[in-house]
Amino acid sequence: MKNLLRIMFFTFMLLTVTLSANTTLFASSVKEMTVTESFDKESGEVIFQGYGRMWPCIATNLREAGIEPDSVKKLLVKDGITILDSYVLMGAYESDDWINLTEMTLPKSIKKIQGDFSRCPSLKIINYAGTKEDWDKIIFRDNQDELFSKLEFHYSVDVPESDKSLADNAGDEIETVKILPDKKISCKLDYITEKLVVSGKGPLFISETVYDLDYSVYGLFYRGSDDNNCNIPRVRDVVIENGITKLCKNNFTDVYNSVSIPKSVTKIESNCFGNLDDNELYQEAIDNYRESENKKMDVYYAGSETDWNKIEIGDMNDELINGNLHFAEENAAAGNTMEKSPYTVYIIAGASVAVLLIAVVFVLIVIKRKKNK
Repeated sequence: MKNLLRIMFFTFMLLTVTLSANTTLFASSVKEMTVTESFDKESGEVIFQGYGRMWPCIATNLREAGIEPDSVKKLLVKDGITILDSYVLMGAYESDDWINLTEMTLPKSIKKIQGDFSRCPSLKIINYAGTKEDWDKIIFRDNQDELFSKLEFHYSVDVPESDKSLADNAGDEIETVKILPDKKISCKLDYITEKLVVSGKGPLFISETVYDLDYSVYGLFYRGSDDNNCNIPRVRDVVIENGITKLCKNNFTDVYNSVSIPKSVTKIESNCFGNLDDNELYQEAIDNYRESENKKMDVYYAGSETDWNKIEIGDMNDELINGNLHFAEENAAAGNTMEKSPYTVYIIAGASVAVLLIAVVFVLIVIKRKKNK
């Protein structure tokens, strides 16, 4: 009996040592840890587990854990993660790319995949827990049709669930940040739709002494280190609600599909939209995006063209000035209700129905009285 116990003990110790030798845990370097990662050296498989949104640039952490990115052959994303960024498969540099990744297994919980997998040239197979119909409902930030047409898809595969203990630290799909120091203005970013809503009263001033990236809304949501810039969140549509009076320098230094500006804005400072500090490389990136998308930024203004011309707009706002301008009348025709909250719309609709009902009752009373006569 003692010999049997000894054998079982040494077998357990051997398995433990083997597991430790073959599996490496590496933690995300971002400020908010929402996903745990592990790497099996024997199979070359990386496993992500967690809940909600996961931050990109995890690939960079492989090197920090002593793992060469080109040793990764498979990726398993456990059920619970909802937003996957292709930058998890690459780092800030091409030397961090998972060039030998051949197979990915993804959960049905995925709602959005942003970025592309073009820097993973060996990718051949995608295993997905849902059906083909479920896959088609996933939001893709970039067009992947050409790549996906070359891949082999397996649907309705079994994907394990993430450890439930991680659920309390889920990455938010929608995040709201109140701007310091007085917190009178808040910015709400939807990571799935990539829509940013700015609300409050007063100028949209973001102090460089409090936030990273010099006055930019990026600084409010930025995670990571200075050499890990792919942790910058993506914003494609900006809605500035009524009450904001001034847009300041470097507030929106990126490329946007649209921006909605209220009548309360009276001044837009120099270099608020577009090129950060007149950087040539950045301008080239903006021009390339506009050319590839074949469209300018849509600018929806809640007032008239006369009101727009009264706004004091500084120089170096080419993205804004050269955009497709839509004024209040066009916004209304397009169903843009920037100046009305949903509750206002409901009240108007309800009042209209009530007036109609009163009119009907009045007509019925008149008809009845005539019959009685």
